[in-house]
Amino acid sequence: MSDLYAVRKILGSKKEKGKTYYLVDWIPSYTEASNLPKSVIDEYKDYKNGATIIGPYEPSTKNKTKKEWKWVVQLNDQYEIISHEEAANKYKDELIKYFMDQTVLTTSKANNNDED
Repeated sequence: MSDLYAVRKILGSKKEKGKTYYLVDWIPSYTEASNLPKSVIDEYKDYKNGATIIGPYEPSTKNKTKKEWKWVVQLNDQYEIISHEEAANKYKDELIKYFMDQTVLTTSKANNNDED
């Protein structure tokens, strides 16, 4: 019996050392934990447990570009300070939400000042 895989479509291909590799868009499916690297499972658990970007760690922002900033992240009842690169890789959606929230706050304040 052959294995059945749920493939949406092939997105691309490449040849490397005489072998053809396909970039595949898979339909999401369940797999045993033993089939996944521990780091991927840990990242999922952090994300599922509701990581929140609190904001930049202030001493890291003075005279520095955003890529040099450090971020305060809340995971459940614990806080940690992480690099911008780690925040962008592990908590991309939360980082985008943080900036979107800041944009809304800044826009709201500007609109309120215009009414004065």
